Amino acid sequence: MFGDFGVLGEEIDQLRTTTMQFATREIAPRAAQADRTRQQILETAQRLFTELGYDATSLQMIADELGLTKAAVYYHFRAKSDILHAAMLPGIRRLEALLDEAAASFAASVRGSEGREGTAAFVEKRKPSWVTQVE
Repeated sequence: MFGDFGVLGEEIDQLRTTTMQFATREIAPRAAQADRTRQQILETAQRLFTELGYDATSLQMIADELGLTKAAVYYHFRAKSDILHAAMLPGIRRLEALLDEAAASFAASVRGSEGREGTAAFVEKRKPSWVTQVE
Protein backbone atom coordinates (compact mmCIF):
# COMPACT_ATOMS: atom_id res chain seq x y z
CA MET A 1 0.00 0.00 0.00
CA PHE A 2 2.72 2.48 0.98
CA GLY A 3 5.29 0.75 -1.24
CA ASP A 4 5.03 3.64 -3.69
CA PHE A 5 6.96 5.80 -1.21
CA GLY A 6 10.18 3.79 -1.52
CA VAL A 7 12.08 2.52 1.52
CA LEU A 8 9.91 4.50 3.94
CA GLY A 9 6.77 2.99 2.41
CA GLU A 10 8.18 -0.52 2.76
CA GLU A 11 9.02 0.13 6.43
CA ILE A 12 5.49 1.41 7.03
CA ASP A 13 4.02 -1.69 5.35
CA GLN A 14 6.26 -3.94 7.46
CA LEU A 15 5.34 -2.11 10.67
CA ARG A 16 1.66 -2.36 9.78
CA THR A 17 1.93 -6.12 9.14
CA THR A 18 3.79 -6.66 12.41
CA THR A 19 1.23 -4.59 14.33
CA MET A 20 -1.66 -6.55 12.82
CA GLN A 21 0.00 -9.88 13.68
CA PHE A 22 0.60 -8.74 17.25
CA ALA A 23 -2.97 -7.45 17.62
CA THR A 24 -4.39 -10.71 16.27
CA ARG A 25 -2.29 -12.73 18.71
CA GLU A 26 -3.41 -10.54 21.62
CA ILE A 27 -7.15 -10.68 20.89
CA ALA A 28 -7.55 -14.43 21.27
CA PRO A 29 -5.87 -14.72 24.71
CA ARG A 30 -7.70 -11.64 25.99
CA ALA A 31 -11.06 -12.98 24.85
CA ALA A 32 -10.28 -16.36 26.40
CA GLN A 33 -9.26 -14.69 29.67
CA ALA A 34 -12.46 -12.62 29.64
CA ASP A 35 -14.51 -15.80 29.14
CA ARG A 36 -12.69 -17.50 32.02
CA THR A 37 -13.23 -14.51 34.30
CA ARG A 38 -16.92 -14.37 33.39
CA GLN A 39 -17.27 -18.09 34.14
CA GLN A 40 -15.46 -17.68 37.47
CA ILE A 41 -17.81 -14.83 38.40
CA LEU A 42 -20.81 -17.03 37.57
CA GLU A 43 -19.52 -19.99 39.57
CA THR A 44 -18.64 -17.84 42.58
CA ALA A 45 -21.98 -16.03 42.46
CA GLN A 46 -23.89 -19.32 42.25
CA ARG A 47 -22.04 -20.62 45.31
CA LEU A 48 -22.65 -17.43 47.28
CA PHE A 49 -26.32 -17.28 46.21
CA THR A 50 -26.70 -20.85 47.46
CA GLU A 51 -24.84 -20.27 50.73
CA LEU A 52 -26.09 -16.79 51.64
CA GLY A 53 -29.13 -16.23 49.45
CA TYR A 54 -29.51 -13.92 46.50
CA ASP A 55 -30.49 -10.83 48.50
CA ALA A 56 -27.67 -11.25 51.02
CA THR A 57 -25.00 -11.57 48.32
CA SER A 58 -23.53 -8.32 47.02
CA LEU A 59 -21.43 -7.67 43.95
CA GLN A 60 -18.66 -6.57 46.29
CA MET A 61 -18.75 -9.98 48.01
CA ILE A 62 -18.46 -11.73 44.63
CA ALA A 63 -15.57 -9.46 43.65
CA ASP A 64 -13.80 -10.01 46.98
CA GLU A 65 -14.08 -13.81 46.67
CA LEU A 66 -12.30 -13.64 43.30
CA GLY A 67 -9.79 -10.95 44.20
CA LEU A 68 -11.34 -8.60 41.63
CA THR A 69 -12.61 -5.07 41.87
CA LYS A 70 -16.32 -4.43 41.78
CA ALA A 71 -15.70 -2.55 38.53
CA ALA A 72 -14.27 -5.73 37.00
CA VAL A 73 -17.47 -7.58 37.89
CA TYR A 74 -19.50 -4.73 36.37
CA TYR A 75 -17.41 -5.05 33.20
CA HIS A 76 -18.82 -8.56 32.69
CA PHE A 77 -22.32 -8.06 34.17
CA ARG A 78 -24.29 -4.82 34.38
CA ALA A 79 -26.21 -5.88 37.49
CA LYS A 80 -26.54 -8.68 40.01
CA SER A 81 -29.78 -9.73 38.31
CA ASP A 82 -27.82 -10.26 35.07
CA ILE A 83 -25.55 -12.70 36.94
CA LEU A 84 -28.59 -14.56 38.26
CA HIS A 85 -30.11 -14.70 34.78
CA ALA A 86 -26.87 -16.00 33.24
CA ALA A 87 -26.53 -18.59 36.00
CA MET A 88 -30.09 -19.84 35.50
CA LEU A 89 -30.02 -19.88 31.69
CA PRO A 90 -28.48 -23.36 31.21
CA GLY A 91 -31.07 -24.92 33.52
CA ILE A 92 -33.89 -23.08 31.80
CA ARG A 93 -32.68 -24.30 28.41
CA ARG A 94 -32.53 -27.91 29.68
CA LEU A 95 -36.05 -27.56 31.07
CA GLU A 96 -37.30 -26.15 27.77
CA ALA A 97 -35.76 -29.09 25.90
CA LEU A 98 -37.42 -31.57 28.27
CA LEU A 99 -40.77 -29.84 27.89
CA ASP A 100 -40.42 -29.85 24.10
CA GLU A 101 -39.62 -33.56 24.22
CA ALA A 102 -42.59 -34.22 26.50
CA ALA A 103 -44.94 -32.24 24.27
CA ALA A 104 -43.74 -34.06 21.14
CA SER A 105 -44.05 -37.44 22.81
CA PHE A 106 -47.49 -36.60 24.19
CA ALA A 107 -48.68 -35.43 20.78
CA ALA A 108 -47.39 -38.64 19.20
CA SER A 109 -49.07 -40.81 21.84
CA VAL A 110 -52.40 -39.04 21.41
CA ARG A 111 -52.21 -39.43 17.62
CA GLY A 112 -51.09 -43.04 17.89
CA SER A 113 -52.92 -46.03 19.25
CA GLU A 114 -51.23 -45.78 22.65
CA GLY A 115 -53.66 -43.20 24.04
CA ARG A 116 -53.69 -42.82 27.81
CA GLU A 117 -51.46 -45.83 28.41
CA GLY A 118 -48.72 -44.30 26.26
CA THR A 119 -48.93 -40.97 28.08
CA ALA A 120 -48.85 -42.66 31.49
CA ALA A 121 -45.82 -44.72 30.44
CA PHE A 122 -44.06 -41.58 29.19
CA VAL A 123 -44.67 -39.74 32.45
CA GLU A 124 -43.65 -42.73 34.57
CA LYS A 125 -40.45 -43.23 32.57
CA ARG A 126 -39.36 -39.59 32.97
CA LYS A 127 -40.52 -39.06 36.55
CA PRO A 128 -37.73 -37.75 38.80
CA SER A 129 -36.55 -40.19 41.46
CA TRP A 130 -37.77 -37.95 44.29
CA VAL A 131 -41.39 -38.11 43.10
CA THR A 132 -43.33 -40.84 44.87
CA GLN A 133 -46.62 -42.29 43.86
CA VAL A 134 -49.55 -41.24 46.04
CA GLU A 135 -51.99 -44.05 46.68
